Amino acid sequence: MFDPNDKHSLLEAAFYICHGGRPLSLAKGRKRALLITKNYYSPLFAFENSENRKFRNKKPEIFRIILRSYARNVSTSARKKSMLNDINKNDDRLLDQSTFDEYVEALNDLYVISDINAWNPN
Repeated sequence: MFDPNDKHSLLEAAFYICHGGRPLSLAKGRKRALLITKNYYSPLFAFENSENRKFRNKKPEIFRIILRSYARNVSTSARKKSMLNDINKNDDRLLDQSTFDEYVEALNDLYVISDINAWNPN
């Protein structure tokens, strides 16, 4: 387990950052821990047989490109238009506003993303 008082290499620090908050997975070793984290993301968007119509017929690759754009815009005040431009520039797909909104609504319903207000010291 990670002890902040011990000295750690840069590689160890990177491992703990990438590993995320699943401490029980460490019992199986570092390779297994990273595999669990990596595989957590893959099945997240498999909705072929979903009873919820918001998720039915949604394409996993569109969820992924929207999340990539969110990742590229973390800690920014990017607007919806900026994110659409980012997606259309960086991914091999053109999304329109309504498709983007539908997928973002589904991601919000799944608690994968959550827009928060910017910090305001006033």
